[in-house]
Amino acid sequence: MVWWLLFFLLNVGATIAQTRFIPARQRAYYMKGARHTPLFMLAQCLVWSISITAAIQAYCDPSEMPVEMRILGACLVIVGQTLTILAFRENPYFTPAFVRPLRIIKTGIYKHLRHPGYGGMACTALGYWFLLGQQWALAPTSLYIGLLIWQTYRETKLLYR
Repeated sequence: MVWWLLFFLLNVGATIAQTRFIPARQRAYYMKGARHTPLFMLAQCLVWSISITAAIQAYCDPSEMPVEMRILGACLVIVGQTLTILAFRENPYFTPAFVRPLRIIKTGIYKHLRHPGYGGMACTALGYWFLLGQQWALAPTSLYIGLLIWQTYRETKLLYR
């Protein structure tokens, strides 16, 4: 039960951090692009299915994940959310809509990582799986990370052609 509470608190903390550190205009721009993207809707369903699948398994057939792995999961969630927030702050074109931006961002976190937002989202999803500790949730986690890798590949082709 303590891990579910931590999961909830990390999500509340991430939401507060996003509203505090990502300008409202940027959040609105992101959501405007998200409404027209079926890929975004699929990604959201997969993220939610991580916790739903973990909850079902916790009720039906709970598995035991070592405490160290769950702590690693909490750390991955924090690192992932931080990367995602930094990507949002630095890149005004960060949106799930698949369009070529006016310019390619190469400052801040983008100086070190090409796709920090997607990397942060993947890190967060993997962290959720470790934190919740239910093996069944690996399937939606893997699908979500695969979807992010595919999106990263598509964007790289678009940006650097």
